[in-house]
Amino acid sequence: MPSTCSPKPSPARPTRTRANLVGVGAHLAKQAPDFDARNYGFARLSDLVAASGLVDMESTGDHPKIIMVKLKAAPAPK
Repeated sequence: MPSTCSPKPSPARPTRTRANLVGVGAHLAKQAPDFDARNYGFARLSDLVAASGLVDMESTGDHPKIIMVKLKAAPAPK
């Protein structure tokens, strides 16, 4: 019987580095149901994420618009 578990990351199979912002929003809703970007002055989660400066964003498509996010690399220690 084949395994249904995902394989462990390896140098030949790197971990996923980008995430669909829809999935990030869904995860946020499960972890913090009272979270709302409007409480921080932004109409949409994508606006809040862009303003944070923590991620690189890549938009593709028009209908529906797909936004992929990737955490920016941490600055090198001094």
